[in-house]
Amino acid sequence: MGGRLKERVAARDYARGLSELLAIKPSLDNFFDKVMVMAEDPRVRDNRLNLIKSLVTLVEGVADLSQLQ
Repeated sequence: MGGRLKERVAARDYARGLSELLAIKPSLDNFFDKVMVMAEDPRVRDNRLNLIKSLVTLVEGVADLSQLQ
């Protein structure tokens, strides 16, 4: 998904970029419903936070996440 999303953003094809993001919504919902991001083990916590940071960086080219509630 990351490569396709970057290609869409580079081509300014934001509608398709948003479609790429919507396709992963069920997986993201599952992640946040089932995974304790702020785990007690600092290594696990850091890995999970870095995963989220990577996702935010990827999405920033298409969507303004500050607008989400």
